[in-house]
Amino acid sequence: MALTPQFHEAVRILDAFSDKDRLLLEGLCMKIRASEAALTDAAAPLLKRCIFSCQGLCCRNVTPESLIHMMDFVFILALDRSLEKTVSSCLKNENALYTSDCIFLKDGTGPCIFPDDLRPQVCITAFCGKDHSVGKEIARVKKAFVRMEWFIRIRKLKTLGKWIQHSLSDRSFRV
Repeated sequence: MALTPQFHEAVRILDAFSDKDRLLLEGLCMKIRASEAALTDAAAPLLKRCIFSCQGLCCRNVTPESLIHMMDFVFILALDRSLEKTVSSCLKNENALYTSDCIFLKDGTGPCIFPDDLRPQVCITAFCGKDHSVGKEIARVKKAFVRMEWFIRIRKLKTLGKWIQHSLSDRSFRV
């Protein structure tokens, strides 16, 4: 699936949340952010290798949808809605047919438009070579993303249930 529809779905989800649900979501996103910060600290040697040896190879010659998904957009926009315009602008350069450099690199070369503590899951948890030294931290980030995803899925089911209940209560059934 192309990124633009995923982005619009993330915006729609956030817009549909009540204030209470938005606060709960922000709490889950803050846990993701804290997990990402702990991973970044623990992975300092790996990140140094990424910067100096690979020079951002993981951001080159990729299909953008392999790096970022709808839940990443929810996470990022839930904590920094000001990025919505920037992300939307980057998506105008989306080309789903060919691999290219990541569309979320500033001016097409970098650095990433997302702040260090607000990165998509794949971008923060994928390292070249062995990452055994940060396995626990990677697992925490992934687990935090799963919690957020389930929270959103449950909210969607509750909304659907309310809609069905409302639809059925508005109809009079004749036997």
